[in-house]
Amino acid sequence: MITENNLSENEENKNSNEIPQEKTSEPVESQDESTHHEETEHEEEHEEVEISLADALKEMEKIINAPNAGEDFKKFNQLKEKASHYIHDEVEDKKHEYAEAGNAPENFSYEHPSQAKFSALVNIFREKHDAYQKGQEEEQKKNLEHRQTIIERLKNLYTNSEPGTNLFKSIREIKEDWSKAGQVAKSEFKILNNNYFHHLNQFYQMLDLNKEFLEQEYSHNLEKRQHIIERAKQLEHEPVIQKALNELQYLHKLWKEEAEPVAEEFREKTWEEFKEISNKIHERKS
Repeated sequence: MITENNLSENEENKNSNEIPQEKTSEPVESQDESTHHEETEHEEEHEEVEISLADALKEMEKIINAPNAGEDFKKFNQLKEKASHYIHDEVEDKKHEYAEAGNAPENFSYEHPSQAKFSALVNIFREKHDAYQKGQEEEQKKNLEHRQTIIERLKNLYTNSEPGTNLFKSIREIKEDWSKAGQVAKSEFKILNNNYFHHLNQFYQMLDLNKEFLEQEYSHNLEKRQHIIERAKQLEHEPVIQKALNELQYLHKLWKEEAEPVAEEFREKTWEEFKEISNKIHERKS
């Protein structure tokens, strides 16, 4: 069951299908959950299957020839381990036959016919994976700077707003920009995320003096929650459970980043409804 106590802001290692809690004042690490919905939605589970050495090498070759070869680290490693075991076992069989024929084991010398190709594939993938990692680090650095800029915009919105600033439009743009911003390094994300929600809460505290804006914001966020709940209901009937769970993660991310706060009379009611639907979807894993 999902409860508001399931997830605290101090959790470091979160299950990829866990659900963020309701309170805006307790920011939750959502980057792994939000690891770009487009990526997680189409993520495939690489199940353990029987495969021949020739097919394993063929699949490894396909991976290194793919446009984003360095990205598929998990699958390549699985194939590499299988191929390595095949080669090792066949070499050991040859060694055993050699010794059984009366030869001294220390004189055994044999190179598996697939060893050269295997080693070449591993080396090529290592180079491509290193290049991919470097590209990821550069991209994450840019994303970090972008997110820091968003936080500064948010801070300025409640500390240095020009007279006549459309606060409703500005906060919507900031929240949408934050939601769409790319990933940063895990070591940076928690502090960054907490900082963002700190200033978001400060902004809403400032709005306590602006009833008209706050009512407009509440109404917009309630509508957003209702759309999220309707989509979650549809996921109850999604035949592919992993796809449903991946999209549910994304919906909780939207709830956290784009559908808070709402008026007090709707806050608990909408959260409980969404949480109940989420629990039903998670129970389908059992």
